[in-house]
Amino acid sequence: PAPSAPRPGPWRPLRRVPARARSPAAAAAAGVLGFAFLQGQKESQEYQRVLLETGNAAGTTSTRLAASAANVAKSFNVTQGAAAGALAALAGTNSVATESFEKFSGLAVKMNEITGRAVGDTIKTLDELGKSPVEASIKYNEATHHLTASVYEQIKALSEQGKTAEAGALAQKAYFDAMNDRLPALEANLGLLERGWNKLAKG
Repeated sequence: PAPSAPRPGPWRPLRRVPARARSPAAAAAAGVLGFAFLQGQKESQEYQRVLLETGNAAGTTSTRLAASAANVAKSFNVTQGAAAGALAALAGTNSVATESFEKFSGLAVKMNEITGRAVGDTIKTLDELGKSPVEASIKYNEATHHLTASVYEQIKALSEQGKTAEAGALAQKAYFDAMNDRLPALEANLGLLERGWNKLAKG
């Protein structure tokens, strides 16, 4: 006789294998990447807006400014977002050479961190030094005492020769050099509380 067919066993529902849950670390990493992307998009839009509004008087691009923000963050130990804001403000002036953008924006952000002086105020000072080298140098030297007599005479001589751009660049350099040299002493004078807040702000 032919063998009988096997008798079916009891029916059991199929078990759904749950998808592996995303680890907290992976979720956090995805969130950080997403935030960084959105922040980068926002910064790029701000650069483009400033360059369009000023007719790109700075003669640069949003891509170059983004790269500069990363350089400033690394060189001055500041956040890239803060550096981006300062760079956008500098791009809105027409008295600062693009080759000075990184060091000037770094100074502005560090001055804000250490002394509380607004980034915009430092950039305004540099802008005025570029546009009115002699008058602005006298004005700001009264408060900061950053000029030597010989440098002032050079600024004045260049201005009298009609070389305003060169005079402005020298006035800006003199201000930057003096303020940048003072940053370590100013930072060392911060109390423990202020240092703690600065570390928290940088993440």
